Amino acid sequence: MNEAISAYQRITVSPEFRELELERSLARHDEATALYYAREEGMGIGMEKGRMEGKMEAARNLKALGIPTDIIVKSIGLPPEEIAKL
Repeated sequence: MNEAISAYQRITVSPEFRELELERSLARHDEATALYYAREEGMGIGMEKGRMEGKMEAARNLKALGIPTDIIVKSIGLPPEEIAKL
């Protein structure tokens, strides 16, 4: 056990080991940062697009049922011009 500890201490003192460990650490940090921003961007854009598609679908369904445009505008929150395009 003492030999293993001694070998570990000799290895970790070397400049090559420190440089490799620093590079690994930076790579892990870069990967974590990239994943964080990808998730934030995906959630922001994807969720907003999903909400808009949901509103459009709901407005389309209400319009198909014969609900007046002014009521659809109040209930869904889309502008009348968007509802008129449906």
